[in-house]
Amino acid sequence: PNPFPNRGAGGPRPRDDAFDTVLERFTKHLIEVECHSVATGRTYGKWAHHYYWWLAGAHPALPIDLASPAVLREFLACKRAQGLRASTLTTLLHSLRSFYGFVLAHDPALLNPTAGIRTPRVVAPAVDPYSELEVRTLLAFARKYERSGVHRRWVGYVAVTVLAGTGVRNGELVSLKTADVDVVRHQLSVIGKGSKPRTVPFGPATATVLLTYLGELRPLLPVSPYFIVNPRSLRHGPHCGRMEPNALAGLVRDLVAEVGLPGRHFPHRFRHTFATNALR
Repeated sequence: PNPFPNRGAGGPRPRDDAFDTVLERFTKHLIEVECHSVATGRTYGKWAHHYYWWLAGAHPALPIDLASPAVLREFLACKRAQGLRASTLTTLLHSLRSFYGFVLAHDPALLNPTAGIRTPRVVAPAVDPYSELEVRTLLAFARKYERSGVHRRWVGYVAVTVLAGTGVRNGELVSLKTADVDVVRHQLSVIGKGSKPRTVPFGPATATVLLTYLGELRPLLPVSPYFIVNPRSLRHGPHCGRMEPNALAGLVRDLVAEVGLPGRHFPHRFRHTFATNALR
């Protein structure tokens, strides 16, 4: 059956109709069946919702499941004219491709209108690594939070120390288990891109910071297998006992900004810094 029984006629479409139900089922399918994160489910659902209401205004007589590639290109052009970056347009297109794959699954004869539409070319912005002096200045400044009683900043100091001393990715750090931190052998066991495990070494200075954290602060934080934990996570919340990637990125950004270093601050900048210093 048509997943949108009220979509055949033109005119304004009410908000409390079949689309709301389909959108809820779509996001649930992304999370529970396709194993996407909750954040991805919400993002894809948001763009499907934006597209739906754009279609209601631009093509009120067109059922959403009969839209053509030309209509999708028109929507993308509209969003591009609004100033959306290529990376955002790429996410938008992925969202609609997934959405149409879901809503058209009832009829194999219906073609996904996103098929054949090329994703915008994304040119990654150049990342300016920190200098060795900037890293030393940051770590010296952030060290004051060790044993300071300000647990969140102490966790930030540990995170920055690991990022600067190993070059691991943000996602690798938030997924790191305490059991995979070997302070004796000076190495971390992380799961990298493509779910590939790898061993990452670190130096004695980093080991000292991790030993203090494990012995004094980590036992005071929520119980979980994860190494980096948000002290402010709600006891019964979805992120209790760990640190959400965006929360870690924000913590690192705030800590670096407090020092007054120039430029944009994000965890991946330390990875570029580590690689640059390794080549020297």
